[in-house]
Amino acid sequence: MAILDATAHALKFAIFQEKYFSGSFEPEFEVVPRRELQNAPHLVNIPAGVPRPDLKPLSGEELHAFVRFAAGAVAEHLGLSVDAGRSPSN
Repeated sequence: MAILDATAHALKFAIFQEKYFSGSFEPEFEVVPRRELQNAPHLVNIPAGVPRPDLKPLSGEELHAFVRFAAGAVAEHLGLSVDAGRSPSN
């Protein structure tokens, strides 16, 4: 699983974005990437015991378990705390 800080706009210009991330623009572009803007995807390893949607379609409690894990991984990456006593509807 990966966390990607991007917009649909980034998907439209995927080749441009890859060149920006890797600093591989042709000289005629005169583009020098800024390190602080190179927001490459962040790889997240899915631990054993967490259902994996890449191995089979998930539903019910398996889907909920994966979504809880994924949401927690995103929150942790962003430096957010998770209030374990609070339900999503609160």
